[in-house]
Amino acid sequence: MENEVFKTKDFYLSAFLVAQGHKILEADRSDPRKVFFAFSDFEGREDLVRRFLFGQTKVEPQGFITSIKSLKQLIHSG
Repeated sequence: MENEVFKTKDFYLSAFLVAQGHKILEADRSDPRKVFFAFSDFEGREDLVRRFLFGQTKVEPQGFITSIKSLKQLIHSG
């Protein structure tokens, strides 16, 4: 999986991944209607994403809030 990239336009999934310690490689704003967040792909990503989407994960609330604020800042910065 080395050098592979996982992209998503799901804002809250991206915030969750950031709160879990995964770094955003890029926020692609080329389409003015949506932002794609790119992460280095990692072992177990498919399972983690599935568990997030089905509400089977837990996250530290303050870390999640901080991640949301960071993503908003990234989206709205020049």
